[in-house]
Amino acid sequence: MTVRLGELGGLSAEFIQQSGNQKGTIFYIHGGGFIVASVRERRAVCQYITANYGYNCVTFNYRLAPENLWSAPLEGCLTAYAARLKTGASPKDVVFTDESAGGTLVLSLALLLKEKGFPQPKRWCLSPPV
Repeated sequence: MTVRLGELGGLSAEFIQQSGNQKGTIFYIHGGGFIVASVRERRAVCQYITANYGYNCVTFNYRLAPENLWSAPLEGCLTAYAARLKTGASPKDVVFTDESAGGTLVLSLALLLKEKGFPQPKRWCLSPPV
């Protein structure tokens, strides 16, 4: 398993991959009440997903409150997804999952993608949102 630090749509990101994983990519949107947490703190969750479910995992640091407006985290999710699609990823190979505040973002992103005419990912796997 490899963990690569990088950028996705201008946001710091982690790409966790395991050779042989063929199912696609899970976008993991972390929780933290929109004010705390980072991809580094949730790395173990993404490593577990990658090791046990056949997906590679992408997670990124969305902009947090109170330094940013309420819309910044959702805009970050949209930007990260669009950036991933621009690299050649197929929406049919993308799954979104989350925890807590991330659940609110994922649910909001589903509606925003529909509203903006973006391609929907393969699946939405929601935990209870904030």
